[in-house]
Amino acid sequence: MGKLVFAVILTALLPITAFGAEPKIKKGDSINVDAIYKAEVKNLEVIRNKTREFSYGDMCHFKQDGTLTVIALSGDSLLVRYSADQEVDGSLCPNGVILFYPKNKFIEATEEQKRRIDETLKEKELIKKLLGR
Repeated sequence: MGKLVFAVILTALLPITAFGAEPKIKKGDSINVDAIYKAEVKNLEVIRNKTREFSYGDMCHFKQDGTLTVIALSGDSLLVRYSADQEVDGSLCPNGVILFYPKNKFIEATEEQKRRIDETLKEKELIKKLLGR
C-alpha cells in the first residue's frame, strides 16, 4: 500500500519537478514594461500616436512605463497589446499597438515582478516587526 501511495504522489509531482514548472500563460495576463523595446507593429488597421501613423510592419518602440497584455498565444511567441498611461509622439508606440513578444521574455518578466512583490512584502513585514506593530 505504501509503495502505491508513493507511486501516485510521484506521478502527480513528476510533470512539475522533471520539467520545471513553467508558468502557464493565458489570455489577459500582463506584465509591466521595464525596458525600452523595439517592436514591429502587427495592427491590421493604422494606429497613431500624437504625431505619427503606424501601419502593419512599421517599427516603433515603447518606454518603460507601459503594460503588455496577452491577447493570443502562438507557440514560442505571444500576441500582446501595449498600453501606456500617457499619449506619446514620434517613434514611440501608441497605446493599443499589437505586437509579437517572446514567450520566454514574458515568463522572465513575470517571475521578476513576482520576486519584487515578494521582497516588498517581506520588507514591509520586517518593518512592522521592528516597529512593534
